[in-house]
Formats: sequence, structure tokens, C-alpha cells
Amino acid sequence: MKKRDVLMGAAFNYSSCDIKNFVKSFRMFNTSADLVLIAHRDNFDEISSFLKDYNGKCLLYASALYSSYKIHNIRFFKFLDYLAHQKELYRNVILSDVADVFFQSDPFANAPEEFIYFFEEDPAETIGQNKYNKQWVRFCYGKKGLKALYDKTIVCAGTTFGSFGNVYVYLNHVVDEMLRLFKSQPKEMHKRYVDQGIQNYLAHQKMHLFRHPELKQNGDITATISITLRKSPASITVEGNHVVVNGQKPAIVHQYNRSEKIKEIVDNMYSID
Repeated sequence: MKKRDVLMGAAFNYSSCDIKNFVKSFRMFNTSADLVLIAHRDNFDEISSFLKDYNGKCLLYASALYSSYKIHNIRFFKFLDYLAHQKELYRNVILSDVADVFFQSDPFANAPEEFIYFFEEDPAETIGQNKYNKQWVRFCYGKKGLKALYDKTIVCAGTTFGSFGNVYVYLNHVVDEMLRLFKSQPKEMHKRYVDQGIQNYLAHQKMHLFRHPELKQNGDITATISITLRKSPASITVEGNHVVVNGQKPAIVHQYNRSEKIKEIVDNMYSID
């Protein structure tokens, strides 16, 4: 059996309107990869029904164990649970945010044999210069961990892309790090976002865990544009219906809704039928 690619995301608390740009733009460029989103029982029927029209499927997250934790964190448990039963099915995997992501081309096209890509945000701010990333890293790894990462570029947890084996290793380590935090700081973990802190730790200090890992600059395959809009907006241009970041047309644009102009363009392109 020929292995397939899969795009995965979480659609907790979303409506079909919230995910339409993500789903429709991806299917414009790729009709063969699996598209799998996670939903809660409260919105499962709506999300599942919408995805069926685009050859996608919805996974029900019904566990009460982590239901009070941030979806940014617990989505990784469901990703791992699903992929653990699909080891012979998939070739490459993209884990992505959903509501603030759209596609401009097929990110799976021309993927190498074995790889994992971590995607940098704008280099105008380091981890230590950004108040949110600074807090996230310090919570996960303390003052010593923050010191080690202070001058490093911010690596976004919103998109991770790799061959199945690498992504499976990645998810196991993310989950292990989260379980450590759940155990050591259970009360704080109800209100903390830790995915970004863990992402930066893995990308900057644990690359040896992966086969052929690579840090991609902002705009190469993926662009995360929030910091760029604040710090170097001239680096973002709109050419027709395409968003160009640092002279490149990324396949994936993340945080596009931070720009009213770009959001209007994307909403008009992928309006509900």
C-alpha cells in the first residue's frame, strides 16, 4: 500500500466558519492527503459534517482527563494517540494551527525522504526579547533554561512538518515534557500554554533526536507573520491574492488574521458556498 500524507489540527470550540479558510485553501492545492481535525463533543457534529464535503475526517476528543487544560497543550496527546495506530499508513505529517492558517500551495510537494522542519518566526525579536515567549520558556525550563535560549530565534509551535518517524519522535518528546509539567505543577498547567516553550527547547537544544532536522527561516514553506507585521511590515507584500514574506511565497501563512487586509482577501477567496 502506498503511504499517504496527513495534515492534522485541532478545532476545539470552532465553527465551520472558523475552519473554512484552512480547509478550503488546503484542498485547493492538495486533494489526496488525509485531513484530520480534532473536535470536542460540543462541536463534533458540525465540524465532522463540514469536513465530509472536503474529504476530511473529525476525531472526537471526549476524554475528561485533560478537558480543563488548554487545547494548545492537549492536542498533542490526541495527535500522538491517532498516529500511534497509523504507523504503516502515513509518509509525511503536518501538525498545524487551524483558525489563523491558510495555504498558498501544496506544502507536501517535493518533500524529502526523511526530515523534520521547525519554523522560525521573525528574527527581529529573540525569545528573551519577546515577553510571551520569555514567560513560556521560563515556566517550562526555569531561569537556567531561559538563559540558554534567551538570544535564540523564536520557533513557532503553530506548524511542524516532517516525515512520519520524525514527527512520531517529536510528539513523544512533547508529550513527555508536558507530563513532566503536569506532575510538577498541576495547578499552573490548567492555565498555562506550554507548547511554545517546549517547541523552542526541542528546536534549539534537542535537534539530535531527529534525522535530518532543519530550522526554516520565516517565509520558507511557512510564514508566521505577527511579529513581522509589528517589526518589519515592509517584509510582507500582497501580490494579487498571494502573500509574499521576505521575498518568498510560503505554502503556509500563519497568523494571517493579524492583518485586516490579508484577512479580508482570504475571507473573500474562501467564502462559505
